[in-house]
Amino acid sequence: MTEKVTTGIHHWQLSRVSPCSTHHVLPDGAMYSARFDEVLPFHSPGLAPVKKDGKWFHIRPDGIPAYEQRYTRTFGYYEERAAVQMGDEWFHILDDGTPVYQGRFSWCGNFQNGLCPVREEDGCYHHILPDGEDAYPERYRYAGDFREGSAVVRILDGMCTHMDENGRQIHPRTYPDLDVFHKGFARASDESGWFHIDRSGAPIYQKRFREIEPFYNGQALCKDIAGRVIIIDENGAEVMEIKPALTPSRVKGPNIMIIGTLGAGKTTFAEYVSKRMGIPFISIDDCRRQFGDGTFAGEYRAWVRFIEICSAPAASILEFSGGGPHVYAVRGALVQSGMPVYVIWLDPALDVCIQRASGRAQDVPAPYVWGDISNSTLQIHRGVELAWMNEWAIKSGIHLFRLEMVSEMTLDEQFNALMDFIGDDDA
Repeated sequence: MTEKVTTGIHHWQLSRVSPCSTHHVLPDGAMYSARFDEVLPFHSPGLAPVKKDGKWFHIRPDGIPAYEQRYTRTFGYYEERAAVQMGDEWFHILDDGTPVYQGRFSWCGNFQNGLCPVREEDGCYHHILPDGEDAYPERYRYAGDFREGSAVVRILDGMCTHMDENGRQIHPRTYPDLDVFHKGFARASDESGWFHIDRSGAPIYQKRFREIEPFYNGQALCKDIAGRVIIIDENGAEVMEIKPALTPSRVKGPNIMIIGTLGAGKTTFAEYVSKRMGIPFISIDDCRRQFGDGTFAGEYRAWVRFIEICSAPAASILEFSGGGPHVYAVRGALVQSGMPVYVIWLDPALDVCIQRASGRAQDVPAPYVWGDISNSTLQIHRGVELAWMNEWAIKSGIHLFRLEMVSEMTLDEQFNALMDFIGDDDA
């Protein structure tokens, strides 16, 4: 087969590295016939770093070398200059391979906003101008790229701050870890976690996170201290939670099923137990949101998935009403999982359940409409009671705990009661 080669001299912006990393390709074929040991992407003014026979240089879009010199390593062009390594020495070259300046460094980065970080032989960092001259006299333990008029530097005490092109701090604050500004905000950390700061160096909210990303159109992806993946706005307020896939983790621990009528507090308690025990929480409503579509077929798919999860040999916090036509299948799946199974019936006063359920909106796809809340709460409670006697308790293999609440209990009190039951049962 004859390979189609497209010169692509004027279309290098559309090129990408081939899957084998030996050449560049355009949508309609290879850019040139030559092959190399390794290639990196093209950068303006249309040159790409490549390695051939262990040596590095740059090529034009037709695959022809841009100059005769060969280097230990070459990198992409930024602001008409490319960083190269020759033995232990680092410096920048122009597009014809000519060195930009006489000086040499132990390492150098790329030019951004007219400045480039470099490292001297003594291990100190600073920035240079396009002609290789020092941008300022200060030296740092580390210095990064410039973006939005500033760069992150790590000063001699190990703390980080932002500096301008003249080597001056743009704000008086320092942090153990810091990132460059992105759309007016930068990531920072202290002993409590990560957060975002403004150009004055001040935190823009009080919360702290385990991990954060830069803001993207006013919102940022974060992982909170509890491990939840969430989206926040520029005030630090939670916009939404990105829940994990509906597949239980294979971690040690029991299967704990939380049941009860409408408004019993099942979801709230299950989420609390999940966080306290470090075990993933999955409810029938989670499955409805993923697999349901408002039809009976969608409802069937949701229940099939929930029953599959109940049968998995992995610890989970699970939740559904505990009554209805699927109790037999759910119970059987839990037993077949081979895990220790605890079914916890949250049973507060019915008037409390009705009051809670009355203020709740339907937010899951279902093929049926809600009836009168008071009557529905009572009927579901009766269904749970019948299932408790006729299904849950008729066979061994499941540990049952009915938590009747004659008065309000905090989540911590409910959790302690659950732990006491599990501990007593294990003993």
